[in-house]
Amino acid sequence: MRDSGRKKFAQAFEYVPPDEREIFLKALRRILKSGGYFFLNVAKVPNECSFMSYLKNYFYWKIIKRQPVIWGEYIYKLHFEHYSGWHYHAVAFTKRIEKAFKKAGFKIIKTRYDKKGYLTYLLQAH
Repeated sequence: MRDSGRKKFAQAFEYVPPDEREIFLKALRRILKSGGYFFLNVAKVPNECSFMSYLKNYFYWKIIKRQPVIWGEYIYKLHFEHYSGWHYHAVAFTKRIEKAFKKAGFKIIKTRYDKKGYLTYLLQAH
């Protein structure tokens, strides 16, 4: 089967730690053909919690729990039928990730923000 030069990364980018995103994007750029397209969508903070909830969570993990969280990361409890435990997530700050896209060798072709709290990007390798 021939590779069309298109790749997608849906609803998972926010799980890449903020300080590892540039490295991750550069690795993706190496495997994508020049001129190839890359689709990525990212959950924004309001999709998961309010800004005040995020701030409380950040200070709890940083100051009270003394964990090495980075601004932009948050950890919260999930309760499902088959799983209950801590869940890691990272905030995707728009300006920061767009800067990382450019540094990694991607051109932003199109963006779209939907009502469910997801920011979608169509990127092209150059």
